[in-house]
Amino acid sequence: EVAVPGAVTAMEGDRIGVVIFSNISFTLTPVTTDYNMVLQQISQINSGYLEEEGTAIGSGLATSIDRLRYSKAKSKVIILQPDGMAFDGPLYPAIATAMAKTYGIKVYTIGIGSNKTVDDNDPLGQQGTRQLDFNPTLLKNIARQTGGQYFQAGDNKTLAKVYESIG
Repeated sequence: EVAVPGAVTAMEGDRIGVVIFSNISFTLTPVTTDYNMVLQQISQINSGYLEEEGTAIGSGLATSIDRLRYSKAKSKVIILQPDGMAFDGPLYPAIATAMAKTYGIKVYTIGIGSNKTVDDNDPLGQQGTRQLDFNPTLLKNIARQTGGQYFQAGDNKTLAKVYESIG
């Protein structure tokens, strides 16, 4: 979350859109150069925003592809930053990856997680813990097959550096 505002403002004239996903995907902002609107929408995201649990990477990626597929831009890039292990959802990640290749979209993937357990609140406000799991093999494959790059970020400082290197 800390790295995102800097990444958005560093776009310098590029168009940016935001898709969020859990076991469903949703276009939070259309592709635009209105960075203030994008930042305002991002600031409103919090745990449980979509109410549905899960990490449907294929669906989130497909929704992002749909927003870019007809773009005439010289370069089309998606930054895929899931916060957990993928579950199949309605669309497999391999199908979404093939779609990205078809439309010439590079996907940069960021693995958010580590082998540690963190404190977490469930939607009812109960204290608990959760494992920060993710699938680096899947994320590396998506990036490689689309001409993008894979990154791993276990904390906000590293995530900020990742966004700097992508921008």
